[in-house]
Amino acid sequence: MPSVTAEVDVAAPPAEAFAVLADPDRRRRLLPDNFTGFRVVSDVRSGPGTRMAFRIVTRQGAHESEVEVAAWDPPHALTERALGDSPYTVRWTFAPSETGTRVQATMDYTVAGSILHRLVERWFARRALEQSLLVELLRLKEMLET
Repeated sequence: MPSVTAEVDVAAPPAEAFAVLADPDRRRRLLPDNFTGFRVVSDVRSGPGTRMAFRIVTRQGAHESEVEVAAWDPPHALTERALGDSPYTVRWTFAPSETGTRVQATMDYTVAGSILHRLVERWFARRALEQSLLVELLRLKEMLET
């Protein structure tokens, strides 16, 4: 399964950085601009079992996505797992650093189709996914440091 990782250092303690990702109301403000219609679709508002849905709009069209918080270890890590046709997981980790916290996001995803399709999609998808994670991380940094 291919994966992509991005990380950033933020000037805040791990618990504070974790709290932003764990709160759907603040989490929605971190998403890239092409993620629209963000909403919580579960009775659980934070923690394991929280489900969030949104639409991802790309040049290839729009894709509905629903993710569930699958693992929860405050303030060290949380994992979101996509439900449905395009499975992926994102593991967020929060480690103390000299400047506050190193936040790392690692996405594991699948690529389907022919060998050629998988090679092309893997290269282009990898870049787009990495950019998406970087947007979220940089918005987290901005939120915590301003």
